[in-house]
Amino acid sequence: MNAYICAVLIIAISADALTSPAVLNQLLNLVIGLWILVAPWALGFDNYIETSVHVVIGATVAVLSSIKLWTMLQRPAQQPSDVRESFQASVSGTKKGQ
Repeated sequence: MNAYICAVLIIAISADALTSPAVLNQLLNLVIGLWILVAPWALGFDNYIETSVHVVIGATVAVLSSIKLWTMLQRPAQQPSDVRESFQASVSGTKKGQ
């Protein structure tokens, strides 16, 4: 049941991130991924396969979310005017500021 709830949450948060990428979405995915990673021990799983699947999926979600979060925080968001100038420069073949 834990896996289904976490899967629905990850899908919902990721779908929301497609329309409005925000740091909060990545933080939530990171927390859910870490929960999936430690859930086998927190909930006392007995099955080796269930534990292995949770660890692999949780680690994957946590790593991908942390990479995306890191890239979002390292690169400042472009302002609409910067995007417009970059596009116009690429169409006209000139560099920005020339």
